[in-house]
Order: sequence, then C-alpha cells, then structure tokens
Amino acid sequence: MKAVTVNFPPDRAAYYLNIFRKARYAAQKDAEDFLSICLAIEDFGGFLLGKRKSLNESRGEILKFLDADEDGDFYLNYERLREARNGASHEGPYARNAAALSIDVSIEIEAALMKRVYKAKHIMSKGVEFAQPFDSLTKLRLKMLENSYSYLPFEIEGKFYFISDLDIAKAFAKSSNRSERESASFMRLIAVSDIACAEVISEDVEISEILKKDSWPLLVKNDAGYISGVITAFDLL
Repeated sequence: MKAVTVNFPPDRAAYYLNIFRKARYAAQKDAEDFLSICLAIEDFGGFLLGKRKSLNESRGEILKFLDADEDGDFYLNYERLREARNGASHEGPYARNAAALSIDVSIEIEAALMKRVYKAKHIMSKGVEFAQPFDSLTKLRLKMLENSYSYLPFEIEGKFYFISDLDIAKAFAKSSNRSERESASFMRLIAVSDIACAEVISEDVEISEILKKDSWPLLVKNDAGYISGVITAFDLL
C-alpha cells in the first residue's frame, strides 16, 4: 500500500500525538470509554482528507498513513471499532470490548505519528505539576496515587529535583508519626541530598540525543527559560 502523501509537518504530528494520547488515557481510565478515541480518529481522518469524516470515510487514508494492509491486525481492529461506533449499545461488556479495541488502534496510530516527530517539544508532556517545599509527605503520596505519577519535580534556589515514588515509600516506612507525615514539609523527612537532581533540556533537543541520556526523567524549558514540559521514558514508547 502506498504511504500517504499529505504534507505532515512535525508540529502537526505532535498535535495529533497529544490528542490520541489524551484519548487513550481516557479509555484506560474509563473501561467503557471508546468514543474518545473514535472522535480523535475522526478528527485525524478529517485532517488527512481536508474535511472531518466518519470512521468509515477516514479508513482508507488512515491505512495509507500507517502503510497498513487490509488483512492485518490494525485493519481488523479498526473495522470492529467502526462497527462498535455505529452500534446501538455504548455501555456494558460491549463498550468494554470496544474500548480495548480502541486502545489498540490508538497505539498503532501513535506509533506512526512518533515516526514524524524529532524534538523534545514534540513528545513532552505539558502542564508539569510541581511538588512544593511546604507539601506534606501525605499530600505528595496522594498526588502520586491519584495521577499515577512516578516522579514529581520541585525547585529549590533555582535548582530542580525529582522526588520519586520510591522516595515517598521509604519516607513513609521510616516515619511512625502520622501528624508529622500529614503536616510537616516533606523536606523534613527526606534529605535533598538523597533526591535525584533533574536535568533540564531545551525544547529543540532532538529525540536521538534524548535517547542517549542516562538521567531520567527530563525537564524541558522553553526559549523564555520556563519549564514547559517533562519527558519520561514512557513518552518515547
């Protein structure tokens, strides 16, 4: 199958990569939510075709974009998802099965989009949430569990650090004082010297260079010098 010839600049690929990731996270959080990914596919198909189209009308161009065959797994999953999109039942076991299919479809499209991006700004997760020096250990633990974070960055005197889930777990195991865990600054219970320093890179660093890094995660700064994103190994998958 001939690959799609549409002009697809890296910034546009990054835009849709973010759209599909958000839709997939929604489907992974809600086992019956397959419509988020369906809407992302229709939006993406609309870009390829120049006008928003249905899953059925978008199918051909999306197959070209992925260079996928009509007898492969992606096509079969896409067709089953398209049928679910048009079905009458959007809840229960039917919806859960459709959500699983939608995640598989999204992952394949994301992989194709990843081949069209090449800088930190294209793959970073935006809206970085920071830990604050006055946050308690309990608050950081809750924040990590609620958002499935493995790391939280924080800043002290112009230097950046990453506190990890392991740091929190060790501190909880050592502290037997509940009041201390709930009200005292986490920095009273965890020494800064025991926390990993964060490497900060430019938005324009290429992915090929990022892959050579030994320190993870990475914070990303924009041209103005402000933190604009974070990159974990997960963002490179």
